Amino acid sequence: MKGVKLSSKQFSSFIDRNYRKPLCVQKGAIKQQSWVQLRLITENSMRGLGAMSKNTTPEERIVLNELIELKLKELDIIYNHIKRR
Repeated sequence: MKGVKLSSKQFSSFIDRNYRKPLCVQKGAIKQQSWVQLRLITENSMRGLGAMSKNTTPEERIVLNELIELKLKELDIIYNHIKRR
């Protein structure tokens, strides 16, 4: 996933496509409000990283893209943990 840049809308569809609404949220093990807050926080952090990459040098953009990659991996771990609950 080198050079990944995701807009907020792309990130939302990434979450919806890969994780949907986990069964634990549907069954009430995790509150709907908590799920919405988690999505909002992750979406805002991705939007912030995307905004930062607009006014950077090519070298800084490489670092930001690596950071976005790491963030996606981190989120994958979090969302997969939630799915298993």
